[in-house]
Amino acid sequence: MTSLPKFLLIGVFFLWSGALYGQATENIVQGKVVNPDHVPVFLATISLYSIDSKLIASSMTDSTGCFRIAHRLTGNYYLLIKHLGYKELRSSSFNPSNCNVGTLHLLRQENTLEAAEVEGKKKLFSVDGGTVVYQVENSIGSQDISAFDALKRSPGVQIENDTDITLNGKSGVQILLDGKQTFLSGKELSDLLKSMSSNNLKSIEIINNPSARYDATGATGIINIKTKKNQTKGLNGNISTAFAYGVSPKQLENLAFNYRVKRINVYGTYNHTLGYYNYLYGTDRQQNGKSYDSHTIDVDKRQKMAAQVGVDYFIDEKNTVGFLANGNFIFGGGLTNTATAITTPPSTTVEETLDA
Repeated sequence: MTSLPKFLLIGVFFLWSGALYGQATENIVQGKVVNPDHVPVFLATISLYSIDSKLIASSMTDSTGCFRIAHRLTGNYYLLIKHLGYKELRSSSFNPSNCNVGTLHLLRQENTLEAAEVEGKKKLFSVDGGTVVYQVENSIGSQDISAFDALKRSPGVQIENDTDITLNGKSGVQILLDGKQTFLSGKELSDLLKSMSSNNLKSIEIINNPSARYDATGATGIINIKTKKNQTKGLNGNISTAFAYGVSPKQLENLAFNYRVKRINVYGTYNHTLGYYNYLYGTDRQQNGKSYDSHTIDVDKRQKMAAQVGVDYFIDEKNTVGFLANGNFIFGGGLTNTATAITTPPSTTVEETLDA
């Protein structure tokens, strides 16, 4: 074999090897969690941490106690296993490349008390079919915090950068509020949840395998946040007003009311934004030896109003029928004025001005 074919063959080999090396393959960490009686532990939280205690991914055990965590990282890591009523278990460090950690045994949490009086027990978690229900109102640790922080404590839910919500390590989760889409995502959704108090939450439903009754966009999973609605009887409401000034004055109004008597509840909201919004923008381009410098003054004169009114009839504790009407209104238009100055470089003398 001559020298040239040899060099070509060696070069192709190294390029092919480098391509294989550079490919990121998906690794799997799997295992099983049981209690001291060798009974599988259902819904135990499994978290994969790096050696410097940085959370990488998380999952939950199924009804057989098994779990799987998929990742594309290398290095040494450890697992942290948590479940209510058992001691927290931390595994030894390992390389998670297609690793089976085997069977992990949890020890029961033993508390020694001189005396105890149990009047009743409220479930913190419950399972209804394929839905895990986190009873926020029954959790002492989830009181007097925001709904955003309460969501962080839900099983299988992870929030990164305060905006990216994942369920069992998967993104694309659909967030519902009282069974209705919020149509919000990212920072807008996190701001909404941070403005809500956990004291007004009843439960958080984790739906890992949504049925056909849900929108296809929630195929990864659905989180339904249920609030304590209509707990106060009689007439109650709130109103807020805000004024702002920037080039022109603006006024914002929010009104909400609720009237409940016996099995009937009537509620409604109204809000508006009045005032002009002013924008200034432009472009600078050169064409056919000419320079076109455009500046646009845009005045948005639209007045925005929105309202909703609804009626609920409580058949019993679990069944309610209701009517809800929404309306969004925009009145007025806008004014846009664009002035374009034409010059011939390098001269800066304006030869012509076009108004549009």
